Amino acid sequence: MSVGVPGLMNGRRDDCSRSSSSHHRPRPNPSRRRYVPTSEWRQLDPTLILVILMIGILLGIIGKLLGITGKLLGIIGKLLAIIGKLLGITGKLLDIIGKLLGIIGILLVNYWVYYYWV
Repeated sequence: MSVGVPGLMNGRRDDCSRSSSSHHRPRPNPSRRRYVPTSEWRQLDPTLILVILMIGILLGIIGKLLGITGKLLGIIGKLLAIIGKLLGITGKLLDIIGKLLGIIGILLVNYWVYYYWV
């Protein structure tokens, strides 16, 4: 056997290399063409397609604006929650101060009654 180009045997190609060859493809048979259904979008009026696209764009813009509004409302809600917590703390402090003043007032009344009435 001669050592040479693989796939050649006695000056011609053997069957194994012919089946793996990729640059000789069979041509498609024009009578066996696949049926490609026509798209319904091609049958629609182009202005209708533009109207649908414009509606989609407008809905997208409205959605983005609503998202931004929602984020702003969330920030405002967090700020109001912080203000509410601060007011709650202030209210508790005022309650404590009021109780202390009440205790001081009771002590002063007791002092006044003890020294001026007795």
